[in-house]
This record gives sequence, structure tokens and C-alpha cells, in this order.
Amino acid sequence: MTRKSIVNDLWKGGDLSKKTLYSILNYIFDAISQALMESQEVKLSGFGTFKVRYTKERRGRNPRTGEIKIIRSKRTVQFKPSKKLTMKLNIFAKRGKI
Repeated sequence: MTRKSIVNDLWKGGDLSKKTLYSILNYIFDAISQALMESQEVKLSGFGTFKVRYTKERRGRNPRTGEIKIIRSKRTVQFKPSKKLTMKLNIFAKRGKI
């Protein structure tokens, strides 16, 4: 699913213009991104939680050449689905839709 498909789905069922919907969607994504950049957790009730995860610096190996390299530490985003979303996905899978 893309930003464009989300806007099109919302546009079909509502009174707002596509331009307005793009603005709203961009504002929401910017707010989530800003919160994550400030290392805040973002909880969306019934959907899940986004939070920043830190990885330590570690040694890694190139499997092709065997060369050992240092993999630098970094920040990444972790998503944990809510119990509601997990239950919906499992019910959907049990019905043979997946």
C-alpha cells in the first residue's frame, strides 16, 4: 500500500480533496517521524507501537570474502503490533485468506 493508494481510498469515501488528504497524511507521518527522532514512543491504539531501538557496534563478516568488518552502532525503528491487530491477522489467516 502506498501513500497514493491511501489517499485514493480516503478520497472515494469522503468530502475532502486529494490535496487536503495528502497534506493531512504528510502531517501525520511528519509528526510520527519527529517523535521518533526525539526517541519518543508512538502508540496508536488498536494498531501498534513504534519505538526507537539502538544497536551496538559489533563485528561482522562478509560471507563471500570472509573479511571481518566493524558494523557501526545505529538507531532503527521497531514496530510491535497491538493484540487487536494480531488477533485480526490470525483470524484472517485461519479463514484461508492468506
